[in-house]
Amino acid sequence: MGGKHNKCCCGNCLLAEDDFNRADGPVGGRWYGSGTIVSGVLHADHDHTTVCHPSYAPLGSLWSYATMVDCDPSRSYVVKVGDPTGDYTITVTFSGTIGIYTGIMTITVDSGADSATYDYSWEHADEKLTVCYAPGVQLSAGPTSRSGEQPDWVTVCIPIDPHDTCWDIYGAPVGNWEFVVGYWDDWRMEIFESEREICKACDCYCLENDVKSCVPDTLWLTITGGCVAGSYKMKQRRIVGTSTTAPPTVELWPQKADWITDPIICGSTTIDEMAFVVIVRCQKEKGSSYPKWLATVLRWGTRVTCSNLGFDAADPDTLVPSTAIRLDSQANTKSGSTCDPVYLELPDLVEDGYSCSPGTGGSCCGGGLVSGGPGGGGSIDPPVVMSMAITE
Repeated sequence: MGGKHNKCCCGNCLLAEDDFNRADGPVGGRWYGSGTIVSGVLHADHDHTTVCHPSYAPLGSLWSYATMVDCDPSRSYVVKVGDPTGDYTITVTFSGTIGIYTGIMTITVDSGADSATYDYSWEHADEKLTVCYAPGVQLSAGPTSRSGEQPDWVTVCIPIDPHDTCWDIYGAPVGNWEFVVGYWDDWRMEIFESEREICKACDCYCLENDVKSCVPDTLWLTITGGCVAGSYKMKQRRIVGTSTTAPPTVELWPQKADWITDPIICGSTTIDEMAFVVIVRCQKEKGSSYPKWLATVLRWGTRVTCSNLGFDAADPDTLVPSTAIRLDSQANTKSGSTCDPVYLELPDLVEDGYSCSPGTGGSCCGGGLVSGGPGGGGSIDPPVVMSMAITE
């Protein structure tokens, strides 16, 4: 789902802005709709900007923010981007009473085919909303900074079509932004980074040869060989807490940052005795011919100190090998990786460095070290090598 187009290096980022500081009455100006100005605030009623994108931004992409005024559970705040007859909408609602522990601001991003929602804390009487619209990549929305751990963005993937620099509605040319309902102030619209490299961007995306692609919220890890061979679902999650003796605490996350498997249990052991998760983290490394993401193997358990289990220490893409006492291993994705479709090739997963007797449950795949005893003749089992790749 890549935004494949020629990125321009000319022109400005700013397309339009409006502080609505004018006489009460119809919104007028560069707007087509039925909204009214009341005390310097737009009371929206399907108000489309009449500012169209220039030819050097043919996708009509945008980065935009506006202030939601006098936020209240009695009203919704809704904007639409792109095709005015389409389904790309961002909806914000409020519940409870304003305050970090008493109120909720819910942001929903809907493409018509997919939607994502997150409940933020409602911290201000006037809240600022930022929206990014990048055909072929993503539709994102988020608030200003919040107290505590809350995502910067709520994001869904969108196709490249429909897209345009300008649209016709009821015989009037309109641009890619519409205030549907709500009270709004201090609006600004710019071109998105996809079409103007110096302009602003939002959530993470997959980058290959400077072409941007959205990554779906579900990926699949395939492990080939060894005792944990199989296919494992990876979801957009974040780790809330970790332990050396129990699975990490995770939660679903609307921002495109980390994809994490469920616990992968070793052999016949239990989830608390010996298990691990695999994590990939989105990274935008400009100039790279392939997506160079960060991968982590994170293990835990009461019986994990009898071997090493992590990325191949001899692989040049391995950054942090595993040891019997180091329970995480990190690596970059390899040069065979691609964005569209998503294919992330990882260094091999290797278990070695045995220090316990084989078959005792002290290693993931059962290998171990046989002591030589007084007469010598000891032996050590060979490493177990497993290949790993992540796909859509």
